[in-house]
Amino acid sequence: MGIPESEQAAVFQMFHRATYHSKGSGLGLYVAQKALEQVDGEISLTSPNGTGCEFTIRIPQLTHI
Repeated sequence: MGIPESEQAAVFQMFHRATYHSKGSGLGLYVAQKALEQVDGEISLTSPNGTGCEFTIRIPQLTHI
């Protein structure tokens, strides 16, 4: 069903749950975003009305180890 644009930024906040019927803790996307920030990566959300959601994860290529 998608996520309204006005709510999209909130899904990355700690303990955010889309509805009271959600079963999760609201930590999943927050933890994913924080982990990606540690490696200079990012996660983004695209959600056209009525068509679901698409999350894109970018992880930069390591140039040295």
